[in-house]
Amino acid sequence: MNKIKIIILILLISNGVFAYLYVTSNGDGRESFGDKHEWGILQLLEYNHRQKPITKIEFFDIEGYHIICIPSESGHRVWIMLNPKHPPYYKQMPQNQYALSSD
Repeated sequence: MNKIKIIILILLISNGVFAYLYVTSNGDGRESFGDKHEWGILQLLEYNHRQKPITKIEFFDIEGYHIICIPSESGHRVWIMLNPKHPPYYKQMPQNQYALSSD
């Protein structure tokens, strides 16, 4: 009976440690929960606008993030998160070339 209590206690402690690390950890860039969430936002936008043509810069505000969509040199959409809160602090997808002009 004492062995079962010890095993339950160990499991409770380990779950508590995991929960604490999950909530308080910023991670180190691509492994952080916040970073994955930010990439998920870009992926969702890309998926929802994949078939829509683009001719000018478009602006989006989602969950406090400012995102622009720029036409690439090939005419496809390039998504850039302007204010990521988790490293890496520049998020663009896909990695296509684009150009900005004063026109």
